[in-house]
Amino acid sequence: DFTTVYAIAKHGIAKRYLTDENKDIFPLAKLNLEINSLGCLECRPAFREAVISFLGSQAEELCGDCRRRLGTNPLRVFDCKVEKCGEIISRAPRLNSFICGDCRTHFEGVQEGLRLFGVPYRLNDQMVRGLDYYTRTTFEVTAEHLGAQNAVVGGGRYDHLVRDLGGPDIPGIGFAIGFERLISMIPESGEDAPQGPLLFIAALGEKAAERAFILGNRLRMNGVHVEMDYADRSLKSQMKRADRLRCAYALILGEREIQDNKALLRNMRESAQEEVCLDDLENTIMTLAR
Repeated sequence: DFTTVYAIAKHGIAKRYLTDENKDIFPLAKLNLEINSLGCLECRPAFREAVISFLGSQAEELCGDCRRRLGTNPLRVFDCKVEKCGEIISRAPRLNSFICGDCRTHFEGVQEGLRLFGVPYRLNDQMVRGLDYYTRTTFEVTAEHLGAQNAVVGGGRYDHLVRDLGGPDIPGIGFAIGFERLISMIPESGEDAPQGPLLFIAALGEKAAERAFILGNRLRMNGVHVEMDYADRSLKSQMKRADRLRCAYALILGEREIQDNKALLRNMRESAQEEVCLDDLENTIMTLAR
């Protein structure tokens, strides 16, 4: 599935922030997306036992925190920044040798989705994240100049957390952002804050949502502030949100519009709208952004 990919691309952890061609956005930092798969509840126990066996034989060389973690949550040892522990961890078993076929296929799908949307990434088989409810994909965005504590965004997928909290057994995804670290990377500027997004894409139907997501991602790569709905709400609800966000324009795209190769572009401030050919849509929006 593309749940993880959607979250990464939607919230700006995308090409425009992670490549040198747009380094003006964070001129003091080079950001990198790092991903890993922690497997599932079926394949992780074997890896856990292998890690305990390996690190147990090296316990006297580990720092106090790692010795404590070895008895509580051994995967957290991979988070240690102590140099001596890092040398030992570099020789430890790797989870990608233990994950089951389903988890391997899932992780390959996540990587294919990132490539599809043009999001560069690195594989980091030592990344485990700090909480043990994660399953399968985990990710971090790191800034090279921040040293050992270099993660500015971190998160992943969790399949059973909602169930464990008393809800239905449905998968989820979440992430945390280190705002202090992000703020420290942004140079001071005398520019005024933006008034609101340029465009809100109101998509109706699965095919329209897919087309809208790709369009929105392409526009964001070119510096356009775009928002859209991800909860399959009604057109009325989506337009209310566009108004609440103070978007300058709203693009209405449904199954019929895709079939007719056109979309409705509404000027939210003047309450006027026009039909735009889908083939010209990206150029039209880029013209409005100038």
